[in-house]
Amino acid sequence: MIAGRNQRLGADTTAENDDRVRFTRLGTNHYGVSVKRHTGLWQQTPFCGTLEAVCSVMQHLVAAS
Repeated sequence: MIAGRNQRLGADTTAENDDRVRFTRLGTNHYGVSVKRHTGLWQQTPFCGTLEAVCSVMQHLVAAS
């Protein structure tokens, strides 16, 4: 599952998907989190756990920034 946003890019301001965070299923109800770097490559984070737990961590990180 990938979480992102719809962002207007380019001179014609066409809305495009801007992927930011990827949740990868590692097992039964166990997920890892990766973030998209400015290079376009995905980088794994040390966060893993239930989908609810990793979503909560990401929400707290976004709110703190």
